[in-house]
This record gives sequence, structure tokens and C-alpha cells, in this order.
Amino acid sequence: MNPSEENEVRRILEKGLCTQEQVEEAEAIQRQMQTMGLRPRSVPEVLCEKGHLDSADLQEIQKEETSVAGRDKIAGYEILELLGRGAMGAVYKARQVSLDRIVALKVLDPELARDESYARRFLEEARSVARLSHTNLISGIDVGEDDGIPYLVMEYADGVTLARLLHRGGAMDVERALLVAQQVARALDHAHKGGIVHGDVRPENVIITSDGVTKLCDLGIARRPLIAGDDAEGGTLRRTPDYISPEQARGHTEVGPAADVYGLGATLFHMLTGRVLFPADSREAVLAKQLTEPAPSARPFVPGLTPETEALLVRCLQKSPAERHPAAASLGQALEAALVAVQAARGAAAAAPAASPAGGAPSPRRRHRRR
Repeated sequence: MNPSEENEVRRILEKGLCTQEQVEEAEAIQRQMQTMGLRPRSVPEVLCEKGHLDSADLQEIQKEETSVAGRDKIAGYEILELLGRGAMGAVYKARQVSLDRIVALKVLDPELARDESYARRFLEEARSVARLSHTNLISGIDVGEDDGIPYLVMEYADGVTLARLLHRGGAMDVERALLVAQQVARALDHAHKGGIVHGDVRPENVIITSDGVTKLCDLGIARRPLIAGDDAEGGTLRRTPDYISPEQARGHTEVGPAADVYGLGATLFHMLTGRVLFPADSREAVLAKQLTEPAPSARPFVPGLTPETEALLVRCLQKSPAERHPAAASLGQALEAALVAVQAARGAAAAAPAASPAGGAPSPRRRHRRR
């Protein structure tokens, strides 16, 4: 499913219009059509054809997914489709009418926009983000407010999220994972030097473009707290806790670069092992483990993991910010050393002569006489 289709299915389930079993049945039909070489219909379309979903309900959802507060345009940007939705707003694929180009439009949730202090903070931080320019960061293009709705316009990256790649293929090759992490570290270093902490580094916020460049998106603009409430026990989680630092898990909203170091470490662990740090049945259980349990070793899941990569992960995933890499620049140096070690190990393995059948020295090559 593409992101737009996934969002429609998520909304269908949230509204209780279909069951998870009906969605899974529709997904199986879609895969079967692909296997047969047929042009597959979307999962929502299959649900309608099976009689599980009313077409009028689907049309209403599609209308909601391509509008903000009932509007299909914001300040000269035509909304095309929803790319993602979070606790503080949504990101849309849009067309800038004046230049006829595709962009990503981040819009503050209309309910939050009614809070003047929150809206002001969003615009101030959006302007800071728009001033950043780096190969591995999604660039800001425009910032503004239209009829009480603050927005940030960014470049549209044609690619796939790291989360989708991990969902499709599981664990990644070690060298590739380190290269992706290295590019994210460069993006974070640039952001930190500009005074911005991302605060939500995770696979969903990393895009691999069609030409292979890694880009970090969704910098921390006026984020809601991870937890609504005064303490972890009584609060309600705002977003996934799988990659957040322990200090964020405690409800701290003012965090430093070390929080991003932890987030990238948790993301790298997922890339290398194909699993999150603390698999659990509930978000609350994950949160508790982030606070109390030491990070597991990646070595049992990654045969031949080099000491350099293992040491890098251990330092990134320390509970105390003071015990992690102090900044993304330091982490970038460690990633470079880990890459060199992995490449050296592979080079040595490739250059090693094949053993003889008896386990002794390799057999000499026979010379063939010219006839």
C-alpha cells in the first residue's frame, strides 16, 4: 500500500467502519491480483466491492484526507494527498500553484492553532528550520499563516521511508545500515549547530530517496510533550516510545542533542537487528522498559558484528545523556570508524585464500602449457 492508501485504511479502522480481519482479507486479495499480473485495486476499493465498506463513507474519508479544516487549498498550495499525521498536525503532498511544483506541506492541527502561544512557537521554530540547508535534511521553502492555520512548506522527497523498508525486508546489511545512520548523523549535526534538536528520530522520519540519498524530515517544531500529564504513570502517550530517550520518557520536553543520539542509536539497532529495542504488548510497557531496562545487545541478532559497531550502539543507548556521545558530530566520527572496520573485515575475508579440501594450505594453481 502507498502512504495515501495506508492513511485511508487507518481512518477506516479508527472509525470502526471495518474490522482488522476484513482489511487483512482485502490485502490478501490485493496481493493475489498482483501475483496474477492484474492491476490491483486499492484495499479500500476491495472493501467496498466485498460489501464491507459503504462507498459514501470512503468518499467522505478521502475528502477528509485531502483537506485542512474543510479547505483544499492553503495559501496558494493545492492539497493532493495526506502523507502522514501526528499528534501536532499533518503533512500533505501539495502543489505550489504559482510555480506548478510538488512540495510537502506541514500544517499545525487546527485545534492547536487556536492556542496563540502554541501557534506563535510553531511559526518561530518553522522559520528556524527553513533557514537550515543540508543535503541530508528536508529543506524548508516557505513559512506562513493562512486564515489562522500556521504552515511550513518543505521540499518533497520522492522516495520511501526507512520504516517501510524495514517493514518489507527486516534487518539491513550492516554496511548499508551504517551508511544510512552516518547521513542522519550529518543532518543532526547541522541541525544542532543551528540550535535545533529534532526530538523524534525514528525510521518513519528518515526517507531514502529514489537516487539513494538519506534525508531526515520532521524536525522538532513545537512538539507536544510525549506524555500528557505530570508523570509517566498518569500520563497519556502522545507518540511511539520505541525510539525516544529515557529523559523524554520521563516527560521532559526540553532535551538536548543527546536525545537525538539515543534516537539514532535505537533506529540503528532496528536497522541491524530487524526489531525494536523493547518489543512489548503496549506502549506503556515499552515506556517502562525505556526507563528501567538496559538496552539489549545487538550481537545475538547480528553474526560477526564488529566491536566498533557494538561499542557505538552501547554508548548511544546509555540511560544517562552524559554517558552518550555528546553530540551528533562525535557520533558521526564513531560511525565512520565502524564503517572502516566493517569494510576492512570484508576485504580481509574476500582476500583470504580458500582452504584445501584436507584443511591444510591452499592447493597451488596448475600451470597449463601452451600447445
